[in-house]
This record gives sequence, C-alpha cells and structure tokens, in this order.
Amino acid sequence: ADRPDDGSVEVLVVDNGSTDDTSAVVASHDGVRYVIEPRRGLARARNAGLAAAAAGMVAFLDDDARPMPGWTAALLHAGERWPTAVAIGGPVVLEWGAPRPAWLVPALTRWFSAVDHGPAARLLDPNEQPVGANLTVARDPALAVGGFAPELGRMGASLASEEEVDLLRRLRATGGEVAWEPAAAVRHLVPPERMTRRWIVRRAWAQGRSDRTAARLAGEQSRRDVRLALRALVRGWPSAVRMIRSAEVRSGAITQEVVRRARRLARALH
Repeated sequence: ADRPDDGSVEVLVVDNGSTDDTSAVVASHDGVRYVIEPRRGLARARNAGLAAAAAGMVAFLDDDARPMPGWTAALLHAGERWPTAVAIGGPVVLEWGAPRPAWLVPALTRWFSAVDHGPAARLLDPNEQPVGANLTVARDPALAVGGFAPELGRMGASLASEEEVDLLRRLRATGGEVAWEPAAAVRHLVPPERMTRRWIVRRAWAQGRSDRTAARLAGEQSRRDVRLALRALVRGWPSAVRMIRSAEVRSGAITQEVVRRARRLARALH
C-alpha cells in the first residue's frame, strides 16, 4: 500500500482465529506487527488493532479489500488537511469474482460495501457514512468512546454489520467530524458465492438485525415502534416469499423490494 520508508506508517495484522498460514506470511514481511485477538468478532479484532497501534490515526482494511495505488499517501494528506477529524472514509470499488448477473443492479451493490460520496474531498454530512472496509479513525477519541461495539459486526458465518456506523455515531456525538478522501480508494473482492439472491437476502436480514441492535445501543426505537412495524410487515411478507420463489425475482426491482422487506422484518423481529 505504498508505505513510506520514513517510519511514519506502521502495518498491523490482527489475527482473529485464522487456521491458515497467516502467521508465517506476516513473519515473511519486515516491519509488519502481528496481533492476536482470540475472542471472535470483527469488532473485537478492530479494537485489538486500535489498542496496539502507536499512531494517532488508524486505517482499517478488511481481509478481502485491497488498497489502490496512492491510498496511504492520500490518507496522510487527508489527515493533514483535517487534523481535527475523528474519521476519514474513502471509496470502495467492487471487484467481481464472476460476471455480474443482470438482476444485481447498481442499487443493490451497497450490500457488498460499495460506497462513493463523490470526487470532492470534503467533510461528510451527518447522514453520510463511510464503510468499515475503508475507514480511518482517530485512535484516542475512538478508544475514549469505547471503540467498536462487540455486539455488532461480523462473527463467524454471521453477516451482521453496523459496527462502524455505531462508532461514528458516538464520535460525532462528541462534536467530531468525518472527512471524505476520494483519492484513498480500495478494491473490495466479491466472490461468486456471494453473487446470489439467497446471499443478498441473508445479508439484508442480518442488516435488519444489526439495525435493531444499533438502535438499542443508541437508546432509540420504542417497543411501540417494533409492534407497529411487525404488524405491517407480517401482512406483507407472504407476498415477498412468493416473489422469492418466483421467476420474477430475477428482476432487479423485485429483488430490491424483497431485500427491503427482509431487512425491515428482521429489524422488527430481533
């Protein structure tokens, strides 16, 4: 990732229960620190990285994300441009492991962590979010608000998420700002087994559960809200099931509707 030779950037690899030759690969690279987090969960792994880092800003990459040329330099420049920012996000460009099916329309790509807030470097509005596959946070402020919530984020086969959204909510509540750096882009690999309607509905269902957990952590959404959502969704879910089983689900628009209902129902039931 075009790391400079002046020692201004350190590289950490957090091992969160790998069963392959990760430790040997890390050992073969000079200057890479190896951190083991035995407790499972992406949020815990990220917190281990935060705790072990020596730098004031910590940039996170997932194991299926690859930085594009200039990524490190762009983040360093962004840190100088916005020295008081509590987080910096950059674009995530999807790299498909197989030809993309026709039903997988652009509106659905966000379920694979695609994000692009435009070509201008700027401070993001409160309703604009970067994603964890390409996220840099200020170490001390992040630790001060408790880091990533272990109740959220991937764990094993779970497709849970929202750990970065929850952390940014707490950081913004302290008055912190989040910057956007379009030059700090990464490629996110999408394997063929994820390019299915079954996977994307599972992903939406997990998102609904994550939404509900994040709302609970934020002290939001009353029981009355859940009852009203559940009453409305139970009436509409049978038609969504019929759509899933029908050939019509091949349509991108129908798939979007199924995904929307799956997310809302999971949020109501969780």
